[in-house]
Amino acid sequence: MACASRRLACPVCKALDQPIHDRKARSWQHLHFFQYRAFIHAELPRVACGGCGKTTQVDVPWARPGSGFTLLFEAMAVMLAKAMPVAQVAQMLGVGDGRLWRCLTQIIAQARKQESFAEVTRVGVDEKHVGRLGFVSVFHDAGPARRVLYGCPGRKADVFSGFVHELRAHQGRVAAIEAVTMDLSAAYQAGAARHLPQARLCFDRFHLIKLANEALEQVRRAEVKTEPALKGTRWGTLKRPQHWNREQINAMHWLSHSRLKTARAWRPKEALRHIMVEAGQGHPPERLFKGWIQWARRSRLAPFKRLGATLRDHLPGILNGFELGLSNGTAESINSKIQAAIARARGFRTHQNLMAVVYLIAGKLTHLPAPPYVRPLARAPAFHTKRYGPNKDLDCENAETTYDMSQCAALDQDLTEQGLQATYDELILKLAAERRSDEVTHLVESQSAWLTYRESFCGAVYARFGMGTLRGIMLSSCMSERAEIRREELAQFDWP
Repeated sequence: MACASRRLACPVCKALDQPIHDRKARSWQHLHFFQYRAFIHAELPRVACGGCGKTTQVDVPWARPGSGFTLLFEAMAVMLAKAMPVAQVAQMLGVGDGRLWRCLTQIIAQARKQESFAEVTRVGVDEKHVGRLGFVSVFHDAGPARRVLYGCPGRKADVFSGFVHELRAHQGRVAAIEAVTMDLSAAYQAGAARHLPQARLCFDRFHLIKLANEALEQVRRAEVKTEPALKGTRWGTLKRPQHWNREQINAMHWLSHSRLKTARAWRPKEALRHIMVEAGQGHPPERLFKGWIQWARRSRLAPFKRLGATLRDHLPGILNGFELGLSNGTAESINSKIQAAIARARGFRTHQNLMAVVYLIAGKLTHLPAPPYVRPLARAPAFHTKRYGPNKDLDCENAETTYDMSQCAALDQDLTEQGLQATYDELILKLAAERRSDEVTHLVESQSAWLTYRESFCGAVYARFGMGTLRGIMLSSCMSERAEIRREELAQFDWP
């Protein structure tokens, strides 16, 4: 491919009719042609501009400036990186993983630059430990968007400085932030007070249940040394009564009628759980919490006396969380996606790579390149004729070509994924609103394990078809089928 023109417009100052200085051979890797790697070769002219005095290479319509990949190739890489480790994507596409990482980070950075935080009024922050990279802090939109806004290494107060800078860079206003939800981290509280002084602090209610469980376990571990009968009662004391099995029912019946310290510790723990439910149903939370704090302070149990003091010192933020209906339920949902990505990749080498994947899978970026096998939504608003109505451009009921079948499979996967995520988020928030922290913890763990299972299973399906043209269709179909089954499981599960 070559350009025969002798004079072109300057790519920098746009001056017309400038002479060609020379031509340089360039190559771009394109989508595979069947099982073969494909490249576009072209001699690109360089324009010697008499206006600005610069000699500049002209841009091409099929690739980003400076990129060695075509736009369609990059779109394919982005689509695969959402569900697969980047190293595996690089091997599949026949490129080095370092080169692919640079491409992905540039695309994600460009997409994030176009994101607007102007509507953000409530934010949440949570920490996440990532292997040898240590702790990272992840800020998310606690409003309807439920997306990752910013992430950085560390969990100290200065992480809020970076968040405020990022907020302003995306048309956000610091004065518009009315609430920040977090755990009881002293560093996060100091950072919010310094950089978001007008925002109301809301402490995560599930963290309080976690602290109560830890206090109970401290009492039980200390007492089991002198009371061997307490062995095997751990899960019964931590679980909700409706989830006890027969053995746990018998053990807890015995424990509730004993005069052991563990029995005395179990009662305020369960009382705190009931207070969470009652406060969420409209009962005045301040009176309920003050009564519980007095009970804990008089319990003669050191862990619960300390917990009572902790709740007393943080009571305004706890009440703010109930008043505004905020919790870290969204953060737990995001953490499950991050953990699944970490498990898929077996860890990340740098914080930059980690945050690139976090933004890709949880940032809900709206300016990423569209999947290469999907037509623009304006041309295919209803792609599945049986489920979504007729479509003149794409009839998935009668798709005959591999191209059309690939589009239908990719679009169906995208919509199924959206339905699964909506059902999962709704369930997490429902459990969060009902203060059921145990269920949230197990649900997040199960979702992370399920994502790993689906990737491995569908990866086996993909590998089974080798380099055939149907492998993409089979991969999308497998992902869609597993997502639909999982969505039905979450939707039909009989939560108490």
